[in-house]
Amino acid sequence: MPTWDELYANPTILPVPEDPEPLVVRALEALPAPPATPVLDVGCGGGRHLVWLERQGFPAHGTDSAPNGLARARAWLQREERAVRIALADMRDLPFVSDRFGAAIAYHVLYHGLRADVRRALAEVERVLRDEGLFVGTLLSTRTWKHGEGTRLEDLTYIQERGPEAGVPHHYCDEAEARALLAGFDVDSLALDEFSDEDGQRHSHWEFVAIRRRR
Repeated sequence: MPTWDELYANPTILPVPEDPEPLVVRALEALPAPPATPVLDVGCGGGRHLVWLERQGFPAHGTDSAPNGLARARAWLQREERAVRIALADMRDLPFVSDRFGAAIAYHVLYHGLRADVRRALAEVERVLRDEGLFVGTLLSTRTWKHGEGTRLEDLTYIQERGPEAGVPHHYCDEAEARALLAGFDVDSLALDEFSDEDGQRHSHWEFVAIRRRR
């Protein structure tokens, strides 16, 4: 089983999209005064959202557990002569003081683990966000084609056995589970993002926009 770092070492296996996700663009374009709003990208990978954020004027910070992913992000930012603010870190233990960021992104990241891992990562995002900070991200839906496949670790969590993420635990959510995990935030929107691939297999994620409550 390849590690995330090994996957990022081979661009043909794990290519980095050039464009940001539309959800991220819609949510963050509404924020005022980008230079005064530092944004954290949890699981930044090869850096597509970091580059977009810097282009918009946001001070962008990224974390990832894969050194090769961070190397690709660093190279991209440097090519564009942008600031590089990245750190090797686990999503469950973010290396930042509390109340540091005005917004956070966690796109296709949070669900890689047990339910306890997801909850810990969400608690870390809540900790580092400022009061009323914006949080944009995704959770993996039970409607996706791989739900229930592989080794069951606990309710709604399975180790995938096929594809590049074979061996990685994935936690799936129906709407009730998604809302339960996000109970520490005020959820502005929660909606399914779905498509079918060329083999007719459905891919399904919950996209959410949430606000950190005032302490």
